[in-house]
Order: sequence, then structure tokens, then C-alpha cells
Amino acid sequence: MILFMTFIRQPDITRLIDDGQYLNFKNLFRILFNFKTFLLLNSIMKGLFMRFFFFILPVLIIIGCNQKPEYDVIIRNGTIYDGSGEKPYIGDIAINGDTIAAVGDLSSANGTTEIEASGMAVSPGFINMLSWANVSLIHDGKSQSDIRQGVTLEVMGEGWSMGPLNDKMKEECAYYYETIFGSGKFDKALKMLKEDSSTKKAIITINEAPKPKNGKIPCMTCLWARIINGKLTLSCHMRANNAYRIMLMNIQINQAIQKEFAKRLNLPLGNYYHFVDSLHLYKKELNDVKSFLESFRE
Repeated sequence: MILFMTFIRQPDITRLIDDGQYLNFKNLFRILFNFKTFLLLNSIMKGLFMRFFFFILPVLIIIGCNQKPEYDVIIRNGTIYDGSGEKPYIGDIAINGDTIAAVGDLSSANGTTEIEASGMAVSPGFINMLSWANVSLIHDGKSQSDIRQGVTLEVMGEGWSMGPLNDKMKEECAYYYETIFGSGKFDKALKMLKEDSSTKKAIITINEAPKPKNGKIPCMTCLWARIINGKLTLSCHMRANNAYRIMLMNIQINQAIQKEFAKRLNLPLGNYYHFVDSLHLYKKELNDVKSFLESFRE
């Protein structure tokens, strides 16, 4: 039996007697009348509860069960490599905000954005344990060059990386920066190009600058900026260049200088040329180079 308590104040016989009031016909009528009211309301409440329990509640439960989970993004039917070392499997991945909310069969779920990944691999981001993207990441703040290859974490700082810089690297970087920009040679070449777009004299010479503190002769001899077919072209001349560890970094840095020329002249980029008299490798690098080349055969 279900008894519903109502908030109707009931006369208390004991209180009436304690207060010195007689249990006369009038008080008895009040008690019986309120008790009948209580029973009537209790019967009505029971009826409403039974209707809710047997009719309305099941409908609400069914509606709740039929509602599909909602996610910001669902990547469907991709081949999932979860990083555990287990075999990949076909499945779906749900994302809310910047968090992976669910992985598996999400055919009963909806996504605000849904991506069909059939025939594609889906995995956590790769870690580049020996990254040489230090310069390209400075130019490309969105890191498209690596993200589009699945790399989401770069570990750098080895060899000639630009960061973290040791004292020797800081000295060499400061030397080239002061020689190109601090000496006014960049501004002078820029002025020549502004005044005469056909000039062949916009050259930044390096060798005639004071030698670095380490006494070594700089590998770069000069940078030559020209406007060809309405585009900013830059040529770099090197007396020597390490082909494995240094050349790519030199090219990227020089292309940044080319972009600065083009930006200040409001010109599109043209070709970049890299001339080297002595392109070399060191013996200690040969095994690394062989491993590097063999990786392309796998």
C-alpha cells in the first residue's frame, strides 16, 4: 500500500485534551471532516502516481533510451592504431573539445562534424625524436609540414639545432646577424632594389666582415638579391657546406632572408639558388648518412 502524506494540518486530539478542551461534537466533526479530506486527497494522489508510473514514466524512459549521444567530431571507419602495439582495427573516434571522448563502434552516435576515414590510418600523434624542423617551424607557425605527416611532438636541440643554443652557436648566429642586418648591408641592398629594379649590385658580402671570435673563415661568402620577372630572387654563394647536417639549415635561413626582401619590396617570391664550392661530409657522419639513406628503401 502506498500512502501519500499531504500538508493538511490535522487536529490533534491529545493536544485538545491537554489544552483543557472537551472532545465535544463540534471538535469531533472537525476531526472527521479533515480526515475524510485527507483520504480523498490521498486517493487522488495515488491515482495520479499510478498513471505516471505505468504510462508516463515508461514513455520518458523510452525517449531517453532512444536519444543518440552527441559529440563535436566523429571520425568514422578509420583503421585505428592506438599506440598499444596491438593490431589495428576498424572503428570510430569521438571528440569533444580537445578531448577524445569515445573510441569504438559509434554508429548510434551523432557528430556535429563527421569525417569519413575509410581506408585511412588514425592514430595518436607521432613523436619526432630527432627533429631538424627548427627553422621551418619558425617560418610555419602552424607546423603544417610536420602535422600533415602525423607529427605532433618535436624533440630538438641536437647538433646544430637553433634551440636550445649553446655559447658557440649563439656566437655564430650573432656574427651572421650583425654582418647581414646590424652592419646596414641588408638595408643598403634593399635601397638599391627600390631605386632600380634591374640592378645587379644588391649584394651582401660576408667574407670582408671581421672574423668571428673563433677565428674561422665564414663558409658563406655572399648573398645576391635580384628582381627577375617581377619576383624576388636570391642566390647564396658558399665556399664550403656540410651536406648532411648544415646545408638544409643554411638554405632555410637564407630563404627567410629572401622572404624579408620580398615582404619589404611587396614582391612575390622567385627562385632561390644555393651555390657551394666544397660540398662535403665528415667521416664520423658516414654511418649516419648510410642509415638515413637506407631508411628510404624500407
